[in-house]
Amino acid sequence: MRSIARAIPNRHLEYACLLGFADMALRAGRARSGLKALRLGLEIGRQYGYQHFLWWWPAALSRICARALEDGIEVDYVRTLIRQRNLAPGGPAVGAAWPWMFRVYTLGNFRLLRHNEPLGGVGKAQRRPLELLKLLIAHGGTQVSESRITDALWPRIDGDSAHRSFTSALHRLRKLLGEDKAVVLHEGKLTLDRRYFWIDAWTFDSLAAELDAAADPASVERIAERMLALYAGPFMADDVDAPWYLQPRERLRGRMARAMKRVLRQWQESGQAEHARARYERCLEIDSTAAQQTGFDQPVSDR
Repeated sequence: MRSIARAIPNRHLEYACLLGFADMALRAGRARSGLKALRLGLEIGRQYGYQHFLWWWPAALSRICARALEDGIEVDYVRTLIRQRNLAPGGPAVGAAWPWMFRVYTLGNFRLLRHNEPLGGVGKAQRRPLELLKLLIAHGGTQVSESRITDALWPRIDGDSAHRSFTSALHRLRKLLGEDKAVVLHEGKLTLDRRYFWIDAWTFDSLAAELDAAADPASVERIAERMLALYAGPFMADDVDAPWYLQPRERLRGRMARAMKRVLRQWQESGQAEHARARYERCLEIDSTAAQQTGFDQPVSDR
């Protein structure tokens, strides 16, 4: 089809063919040919301002846009395409380069961004809405019951008073975010809509699952490096006393320790002891408990 499109010539049809081939090739593991087609197709799209074509498939376009952003291909055009076509990310593994409405950083100190600008404040008026958001994230962000939330945030009140406090906090959170659809209430359970949120802990969990399935050394190193770059410290490090953060904090810390243990051992066995030690020391700076759980054995002279 592409050869026909070039012979006509029809740049719009060539654009569609290249992006379609790119998606098929990348899904089949043919990264070299897939990325080449993706570069050529997006270059044509940028030159001619294309934002649609026949057989448009949003899920496929979301996949290839995510890959283009990951590889730095036509980034400005791709972000414009995502916004204009209202493309939804394919899942939490989609990187931070995607033009997310909200980015939430929970590994280390908490930060909330809207369109890359800090959102929220330290005032009392924002405390409860932000606590509600943090609690939702701590419990996975999906189908978190009202009773679970009220037991944590308002343990000394119950019944109608607790429900009113919950309703008020939810209203204020939606007002703070400026997007009611981002937090969904259905049958007494709250869910963060993943079309709007990039949360570092979600991406970290996805990378940990990728690492568990990875077999070749290069993939193990690549994924472990991404996990280490993402792990800026223990989960909700600025809320050390809140009991509902303890379980997710230890779970994520354990995942970090297992990932580093695997890649550190791999580097040691391949004769890259200096590289292993540098990464261990970086982990030690970020979270000494996670570093100790790796069981990494440095030379005696360096201890």
